[in-house]
Amino acid sequence: MSNILDIKPVDLDTKILNTLEKKKLIRTFRPSRYMLGTKPRSGRVDRFYRADPCFGGHKVIGIGLDNDRMRLNWHPENEEFVFVKDPGYICKSVYLVIGLAKAAVIEKRAKTGTLRAKDIMLIRWPYNDPRSLIFTMLKGTPHCEITLPGRGNPAIFYVTEPSRLKMNYIKMSGYKIQYTV
Repeated sequence: MSNILDIKPVDLDTKILNTLEKKKLIRTFRPSRYMLGTKPRSGRVDRFYRADPCFGGHKVIGIGLDNDRMRLNWHPENEEFVFVKDPGYICKSVYLVIGLAKAAVIEKRAKTGTLRAKDIMLIRWPYNDPRSLIFTMLKGTPHCEITLPGRGNPAIFYVTEPSRLKMNYIKMSGYKIQYTV
């Protein structure tokens, strides 16, 4: 019999963004202290990260999504999510399923039978919100994207990532993730 991890969707807010950043799972695009220290008539560049060349150059992909299947995956390099859309396009909400620890920890908990619903968060991610419009999903962070069942246009979003980025699925035998609305 499977262990059921019943998670409830939550709306994204500043507290959730800060928590995900403190756990080194994502990085939002906001100016660093170094950038904020720019003097008049000068400029500063602060690299957020540089992809390892072994993963190739970057690509941008557009994603249409209408699926509620939750299958956590992770990547060995960072990727950026971009949640921007034309305000006239009415579509389903995108929900991000995020493991609240790195992939190795989530897999180990699943293997030892200690994985709990509180180890995974289901977040309704807003479009066009300056706080979360674009952010970096840090390497090794378990995640997947879903929509809830029902009528409506597919959700849309964009991802920029290394061109040869691998997708690794979390081994969760004995577990099923479901949601309660």
